[in-house]
Amino acid sequence: MPFNFKRKSMVRSHAKIIAFVLTLTLLSGCRYLRYVPEDQYLLKKVTVKSDKVFDDETNLLSYVHQSPNNYFMGIGRMKLAMYSASDTSKHTTWQNWLRKIGEPPVIYDSTKRADSEEELRKVMFNKGYLSTEVTSDTTIKNRQVSVTYHVKANKPHLIRHYVISLPDTGALNFVRMMSRKEKTPKLGDLLDADKLNAERERVAKHLRNNGYYNFTKELLFFAVDSSCGQNMVDVEMQLQPSFAENDSALAVIFSKPKITNVTIMSLNDNQYDNIRNLHLDTMRYKDFIFVCNKEDNKFRPKAIIEKICFNPGDIYRDFLVTRTYDLLNSMPAVKYVNIIFSPADGGNLKCFIIVSPNKPHTLDAQLDLTYSDDEIGVMPGLGYSNNNIFHGSEILKVNVKGGWEGVGKISQMLNTWKIGENISLTFPKLLLPIKDENRRMKVGQTEIALSSNHEDKRDYERTIFSGAFKYHWTRRRIQYSWSVLDLSFIKMGDISDEFAAKYLIPESSVRFSYEDNFIMRMGMTIGYTNRRNQQSDMTYFTIRAGVKIAGNLIYGISNMVRQKKNSDGQYEIFGIPYSQFTKVDFDYAHNIRLHDNVRLVCHAGLGVAVPYGNSTIMPYEERYFSGGANSTRGWASRSLGPGFYDLIDKHDFMNQSGDVKLDLNMELRARAFWKLEFAAFLDAGNIWTIKDYEQQPGGAFRFDQFYKQLGVDYGFGIRLNFDFLVVRLDLGVKIYDPSRHEDERVRSNPKWSEDCALHFAIGYPF
Repeated sequence: MPFNFKRKSMVRSHAKIIAFVLTLTLLSGCRYLRYVPEDQYLLKKVTVKSDKVFDDETNLLSYVHQSPNNYFMGIGRMKLAMYSASDTSKHTTWQNWLRKIGEPPVIYDSTKRADSEEELRKVMFNKGYLSTEVTSDTTIKNRQVSVTYHVKANKPHLIRHYVISLPDTGALNFVRMMSRKEKTPKLGDLLDADKLNAERERVAKHLRNNGYYNFTKELLFFAVDSSCGQNMVDVEMQLQPSFAENDSALAVIFSKPKITNVTIMSLNDNQYDNIRNLHLDTMRYKDFIFVCNKEDNKFRPKAIIEKICFNPGDIYRDFLVTRTYDLLNSMPAVKYVNIIFSPADGGNLKCFIIVSPNKPHTLDAQLDLTYSDDEIGVMPGLGYSNNNIFHGSEILKVNVKGGWEGVGKISQMLNTWKIGENISLTFPKLLLPIKDENRRMKVGQTEIALSSNHEDKRDYERTIFSGAFKYHWTRRRIQYSWSVLDLSFIKMGDISDEFAAKYLIPESSVRFSYEDNFIMRMGMTIGYTNRRNQQSDMTYFTIRAGVKIAGNLIYGISNMVRQKKNSDGQYEIFGIPYSQFTKVDFDYAHNIRLHDNVRLVCHAGLGVAVPYGNSTIMPYEERYFSGGANSTRGWASRSLGPGFYDLIDKHDFMNQSGDVKLDLNMELRARAFWKLEFAAFLDAGNIWTIKDYEQQPGGAFRFDQFYKQLGVDYGFGIRLNFDFLVVRLDLGVKIYDPSRHEDERVRSNPKWSEDCALHFAIGYPF
C-alpha cells in the first residue's frame, strides 16, 4: 500500500494511545515486596534450560513445584500488584475484593527447589532419558530470587524390538491386525512411559470394542529387557502373571458376553426414592423393556430406543455404549443418562438404562443493547420453548422480539422500529424420505421454522416472511447444516417520496433491493475445529464454509415453459420477481497460545455473492456490510465501503453494501486478573460490488486495486470474561480510510469524532 505521509507525525499521534495503555500496565509493578518478610525473598522468575527439546506438548516448566506470580503479557505482575495494594489489616469490602482478585507473593522455598529437581529427573526418566542430570542455581537481586534449572538429558534408551503377547489366540490376532493399521512403538522410538501407557489403552480399547467386556488396561504390563547394550531395549506387552497363570480368570477375561436384555427406566429424580408408591407401567418395544410412571410418562418408548445403538442378543461393544451416551445426552429433553451392566446367567450381561427427563418448559426474556459510534439500539424480546412437546424430545420455540434501532449522528439519525416473530420445531433425528438403517449412528436434527419481521424506517416500511426446512448433524467433529428449502417473501410498504426519487428511479442500480421480491434458496454450511476440549488452552483453529444458491430451479422452469418477462426483463412468480444468485462464505480463525494467559488470534473472512439470470443485484438481505464490532472496528457498523466509495452523504447506508467482503483481523488477548482481560487488535477490510453500479462509484472489485482499498485500523479492548459470557468494549482508531480523498486517506492525526469508534458487544469478535 503506497502510503505518502510524515512518519514522525503519525507515529507521535498514534503512540499517545499506545503509551497510555502501557503506562497503566507498568504502574501495576509498584510495591511488590510489601508483604514479603525481611528475611525472605520473592520468587521473581523460574527458567528451565534443557539440551533436549521434545516434539510433543511436554512443558518441563510445568513440573517445577514453585512458580512465580502471574505476569501480565510478560510486563508486570498485576495480580501481585492488586494484592500488595490492599491493606491486610483491614477487612472492608474494597480491601477484601483486592485480595480476592489479587495474588499473594510467592516466597522462595529452597526445599521446593530440591523437590523440583527430583521431579524433573522423574519426568525425563519416564521420557526415556534414564541417566538425566538436573542441577539448579539462583540469582538474588533486590530481595528477589530467580531460579534456573539445568537439565542434561544424556543418551536416551531406545526401543529395539516391540512385541505383544496374549494367551488367547483370537484376541492376539485381532490386536495384531489393528496394530498394522495404527501407530505403535517401533525401532528407534524412545522408551517413553507415557507412550507405552497410551499403547496399553489402545489395546484395551480395541478389545473392549470387539466384545471383551472384562478386559481393562490394568491387566497389561511391559517387560523390558535392557541386556541388548548400547542403550537399546526389547519391550514385550504381556498379561499380568497372576492372571496369565489362572485358567478360570483367563476364561472370564477373554469371554465375549452377550447383552441378554435391555431395560429402560424413565423417572424423575425425586421418584426413585418413592418408587414403591408409584404406578409403574412396563411396555415392550422391539425386545426392549420400557418402565415409566404411568401417571407421568415423559417419553414415547420409540424415541428413546431409536437412540440406543445395541439390541438385546448383541455382543457387548464399548464404542456402542459410548455412542448411546452421546445420542441420548444430545436430546434436550434428557437431563442425564446412566447405563449400568450387571452379570446375567451364562456369563452374559443385563443392561439397565436410566433416563432422567429435563423440565420441558422454559420462558425467558431478552434485552439486546447495541452501541457503537453511529449505532444504538434497544431490542427486548420474549421467548417460550418446550423441549419435549411430542414426548420424543422435539423442541418447539416461539419468540417475539421488537424494539428501536438508530443509525447515524443524533441530528441525522436513521430511526428504525422493528418487530419480529419466530416459531420453530426441531426433531432430534434426520427426517429422511428414505429408510436409513444407520441413522442412529449420527447425531442429527431436523428443523422447520417460520418467521416474520417488520421494519418501519424513516423512509420506508418492509415486511419479510420466511420459512425453512433444514438438517443439522455432526460426524467426526465436522458440523453440517443443510438448508433443503429456505423461502423468503419481501413485501415493501409505504415509501417516502424522497427515498423513491433517490433509489427507485429506473436508472437506479439498487432499486431492485427495495421492491417486492421472492427468494427460494438452498444451501450448505460446514464447520470444523481441531479443539477437542472446550477448556483446552492449547493452540487450535476453526474453519467455517458455506454456499447458498437461489432461483436456479424456478429460472429453469420459467425458461422451459417460455414464461413472459416483465418490463424489467425479469421472470415473475405469484406476480412478483424472484432473485437468482450464488453466495459463498469462508471464515478461518487460528487461536495461538503464547503464554498461560496470553493468546494471539488471527482471523480471515471472505464472502462473494454473484447475482445473475433473473437478478442484476443481490437482495438487500443477502448483501455484505463492513465496519462494526465484529469487522473493521475503526468504523461504525455498515459505514465502510464499498471500495473507494467517496461519501457525499455520510449516512448513505443504502449504498454502503456490497457483493464481496474481506475481513483480516489480528488480536492479542491477555487475561489480567479476576475476570478482566485486555486486548490489542489490528483490522483490515472492506466490501466491494461485483459489478460497476452507477450509484456506487469506485465500489467495484478489481484484483489490481482491492488491496489499496482496504480500510485499516488498530485499537484496544477491555473484556469481562465470565466463561459463559464475554462482555467487551473495543475502541478502534483508523489508520487508513479509503473513502477519503487520496491525500487524506492516511490518518496521521486521528480525530475522535471522525476516526474513532467505540463498540460495546457480547462475545468475542471471532
